[in-house]
Amino acid sequence: MSEEKEKLVSLRQKIEGVDEFLRGEVEACRRSSKIVGIVGIIIVVALAIYFGWLYSEYKGIFRSMEDYLEPTTLASLAQDEFSKQLPELLDTTEEYLLKHSADLIEKGKDQLLKELPAGRELLEEYLLAEGPRLIEEQHSNLSRRKRGQPT
Repeated sequence: MSEEKEKLVSLRQKIEGVDEFLRGEVEACRRSSKIVGIVGIIIVVALAIYFGWLYSEYKGIFRSMEDYLEPTTLASLAQDEFSKQLPELLDTTEEYLLKHSADLIEKGKDQLLKELPAGRELLEEYLLAEGPRLIEEQHSNLSRRKRGQPT
């Protein structure tokens, strides 16, 4: 029985040692959390002060920017910029078209020849579906003209 008592005492000492270790870890974690919280609050306050100072130093710039941020001002600025860039864009486009016109014409011709059968089929379907109605309309228009009635 004394052997069991020794095991229990030994086990109790180990448990107390683990308990003491865990209490120390929890306490260290609490201290670290407090330090992080305090440092975080200090950083937030410092940033608020810094941005407040920046705003006070440069609020004149912010006020003048308000005029530029009005929708009508933005639209007129964009229109002015577009008007300035348009001649250059047109020149560049013209140069590109002159330089690549033969290739573009060839590609366009190939594309047209490729799509021509599908276009013919679409036209045929349209004429078969709408042809009788269109013929009837034209026939009635011609009849009215012959009679002297406005179409």
